[in-house]
Amino acid sequence: MIARVVPPGVLLLTASWGVWSGTVHAQGAPRADAMVAVPSTATPADPVPYPGRLEAGERLLLDVDGSVRGFEPDSGGAIPGGALVASFDGGPVFLVGTGRLLWTAPAAGRLSFAVLPRLEGELAGDYRVQVTELGRRGDSRGRRFPPPAVEFRERAAGGPLLELSYADRAGTGLDRKTLKVFADGQDGRRVVVSPYFTPGARGAKLESLPRGIELPRGIIRVTATISDGLGNVSAPAIVLLDRP
Repeated sequence: MIARVVPPGVLLLTASWGVWSGTVHAQGAPRADAMVAVPSTATPADPVPYPGRLEAGERLLLDVDGSVRGFEPDSGGAIPGGALVASFDGGPVFLVGTGRLLWTAPAAGRLSFAVLPRLEGELAGDYRVQVTELGRRGDSRGRRFPPPAVEFRERAAGGPLLELSYADRAGTGLDRKTLKVFADGQDGRRVVVSPYFTPGARGAKLESLPRGIELPRGIIRVTATISDGLGNVSAPAIVLLDRP
């Protein structure tokens, strides 16, 4: 392995099994983003390690590009040969694939990357994994990404009582359990109605309220928010209802 400093503060490590680059910080300071190159020759038995030890609950955002020739597309449901995989502390491999993946360390330990070999035939090429360290949930580093969007849909005759759409803008997925919808009346009474919504992949709807749950009368202000996988909260969506 060869180590050289280029320029001050940036350490570049080069070896036959991969490349890592990133900014070196003082102990305790947030680590910078890193790029890990994973060649097709990096097998689970000889993986490319991600530098540094991760703490339990620490999150990494993995953006993967590149490709490997000889990829086995039909694997019968198993991880195909040529796919990018990872393992944590030497445990079982799991699929990383390509695109964006938000991953959370289940315990303190080390992460490594590899390419799953084919049963027969050779592979060629490599994957490049851009790693963004986000700390634990709630860490401010996740706020560099755009928050999700949510909005109410116009009500159609005979349609649901309330219907809204939401969208993930950071590519980390929505946490639909965080959907919050509440109705505020002019009398100051608030009714939480999110438990009665039926969530879907792109939106949620409220067909009706259960018996015993009544909205305030008069002008009602209904507000909705949702969070993504990073913990970022959407700007509130607001709709006014007139309940005689």
